[in-house]
Amino acid sequence: MIEPHQVRVMEERNHLMDKLQRLNSFVDSSTFHCLPFNEKDVLQRQRVAMAQYLSLLNERIGSWTTSTV
Repeated sequence: MIEPHQVRVMEERNHLMDKLQRLNSFVDSSTFHCLPFNEKDVLQRQRVAMAQYLSLLNERIGSWTTSTV
């Protein structure tokens, strides 16, 4: 049985995956390359932080037994 907090974590992970995918697409766009260096730097660091957070959420989800998810 999936616990309510597990559902919330999975929803958060899915939402973050979507946001990270959109950020990755933006970073690959010509618009991104026209931004000032400091804005590009902040967005690149944000992307790294989001990827790390996603990794942690995946680790949490992966630690749950298959029978509970």
